Amino acid sequence: MYTGKLETHLNEKWVKNMLKTQDPGPLAELIEARIKWPANTGPYILPSSDEAPIDIISEMIETLPDFRKKTEYAVGLILWKMLHGKMDEKPELLYGAYGLIRDNNLTTCGMLVFDWLSKNTQYLKADNKHGTELYIYALFTFGTIQPASDKNIEAYWMQLWKDAKPQFWAAAFSGLRKQNPITAIGEVPLLIKRNTSNVGNHLTAMLSDEACWPLLKHELKTGIDKDEEYCGLALNILLSKLTKPQQIKVIGQLQLHGHNPTS
Repeated sequence: MYTGKLETHLNEKWVKNMLKTQDPGPLAELIEARIKWPANTGPYILPSSDEAPIDIISEMIETLPDFRKKTEYAVGLILWKMLHGKMDEKPELLYGAYGLIRDNNLTTCGMLVFDWLSKNTQYLKADNKHGTELYIYALFTFGTIQPASDKNIEAYWMQLWKDAKPQFWAAAFSGLRKQNPITAIGEVPLLIKRNTSNVGNHLTAMLSDEACWPLLKHELKTGIDKDEEYCGLALNILLSKLTKPQQIKVIGQLQLHGHNPTS
C-alpha cells in the first residue's frame, strides 16, 4: 500500500496527522506548516537533495487515491483564505500551493488560481523580478488545469499574448495552446516574428500535443508550399530542437522529401 518516500516516513508525526485528518481546515494548516517551515515540519530534507517541501504531499496523493480530494479542498482553502484576507499572502505559500495544484492536476482549484491572477494584475506592470516570476508561475499553473472550451478564458490568454510584456508571452501562448489549439495555430506567425528564446520550446510542445500537432503540421505544409517565410523559419527552429531520427520523422510527416534536416 505504501511505497517510496511515504513508506520511509510513516512514523513521522506530521505524516500520521496528514493521513488521519479529514477536515480541510486542519489539513490546510498542516500543509501550510510544511511549506513555510519544512526544516522543522515533516520529514527532514537533506541539504544536498533537490526535494521540495511539497514532494511528500504529492507522494501521498499518488499513493492514496482518497487523499487527493482531501488535499484539493485543503489547498483550495489556503488560496481562498489568502484571496479574502484571512491569511497573510506569502510567496513561498503561493509557490507551494501552485506547485501542488500543477503537479497533481488539482483542477477544482483552477478558478481560485484564476481569481488570484485577476486580483493581482499589478504584477503585469511591475518591474520587480520576484513579483513577475510568481505571477508567471501562477499563469503556467492555471494553464495546466484550466477549464476546457471556455471562450472567456481563451479571450484572457489572447489579450495577455497580444498586450502583455514579453516576460509573460511564454505562459500566455502555452495557456492559449492548451485552451484552443486552433487559435494558437493562428498566432504562429506572431510567435515566429517575436523570435524569443522560447519559440523552439513552444514548437516542440506543439509537436508533442496530440490536439495541436496535426494542425501545426497542416499549417507548415501549406505555408511551405506557398513559400510563406514564417513557416520555413518555424520548421527550421523546430528541427533544430530535435534529434536526427526525429527530424527525419517530422520531414516525412510533412512530405518534404527534398528538405535536409538541420544538423
